[in-house]
Amino acid sequence: MDKIAIISNICGNLEAFAAVLEDIKQHEIELIYCLGNILTEKAKWYSSKDINDVWKCREEEKIICDIGSVGQPRNKDFRACYVIFTGQEITYRCVSYDYSVTQKKLHRIRSLDNNFAKCF
Repeated sequence: MDKIAIISNICGNLEAFAAVLEDIKQHEIELIYCLGNILTEKAKWYSSKDINDVWKCREEEKIICDIGSVGQPRNKDFRACYVIFTGQEITYRCVSYDYSVTQKKLHRIRSLDNNFAKCF
């Protein structure tokens, strides 16, 4: 199986997205899947804090993994998050980027509550 990058929730955050794409280039990724929030029945759920960098998949095991968010952090970790999946392992990646640029852009949008920019 090819190495697959799985990304989600870019949320218009171009700085975070660019940082993730640059990180993906360094890991010889064959495919990139961009997902929304998906949950299936009859599967195990592991949140990103349970993964601790690498999760080994057992044969015939169904796993749903919280891949984090590229562009809108919800866990007070300001880095852009995604996973790499090889068919045998899930590797959780957190990528640093200059989130102050995103904050400034958010503050310039008058229709947004400034608390949104405080997520970063």
